[in-house]
Amino acid sequence: FLIFYLGGDEALPGKLRASSKHQPHLLPFCYLQTWDMGHEFFNKIKLGTLQYVIIKPILAWFSFVLYQNGLYGAGEFRLDRGYFWVTIITNMSQIWAMYCLAL
Repeated sequence: FLIFYLGGDEALPGKLRASSKHQPHLLPFCYLQTWDMGHEFFNKIKLGTLQYVIIKPILAWFSFVLYQNGLYGAGEFRLDRGYFWVTIITNMSQIWAMYCLAL
């Protein structure tokens, strides 16, 4: 809805390019390479936001399989249990998606 309101997939990158040349990253991502405004920026924030939509169901499936095999260990932060890794990957995916939304 917001993309449509701002002019759509074709007009929005042009408006972004006219506003400035580069978008500097915020902490803790300030060491990443800057993104050029326009199509590159628009595609990266769109993919950065939508990656969570793909990763979350995959991790839910892995959690189910690990739980059925007794390897999940809900609430146990141990390197040999799936809960630890699912939590880390989920949090990283959420942080990146929220960061892309905030840009």
